[in-house]
Amino acid sequence: MAASVSAADPYTIAFGSCHRLSASRTLLPLIPPFSPSAFLWLGDAVYVKNSSSSVTPLRSAFDDMKAFQPYADLVSSLEDGVHGTYDDHDYGQNDAGKHLGLSGERRDSYLDFLGAAEDDDRRERDRGVYGSSVLGEGRVDG
Repeated sequence: MAASVSAADPYTIAFGSCHRLSASRTLLPLIPPFSPSAFLWLGDAVYVKNSSSSVTPLRSAFDDMKAFQPYADLVSSLEDGVHGTYDDHDYGQNDAGKHLGLSGERRDSYLDFLGAAEDDDRRERDRGVYGSSVLGEGRVDG
């Protein structure tokens, strides 16, 4: 059976990845006219300059993205918020992984960026920020 969704009440999800913070190169202002209800980050929402073993540059990069007006406008237009998973740059540097250290702080920095609640179950996990969400009221059959 093919998947179907009611055309009377469409649900739109926008997604993105590999975003470098630059007002002259961003596609973020092109998204709100499509009226998405949610946005999914698929990795590399930020690129950290002068990365170190400290989490401070990472948090600063996430704060800069949240303050970036095209992104702030997008986030404020979403009914069901921002969701996603991280990739190496969201962890703090190119090809970063557990060897970088401070994994709990890095995880929480990313979840804070997404707007996850303080009691979100993902904050208790040792590995990853994976999760699942039910978005919208529609059902997809298939």
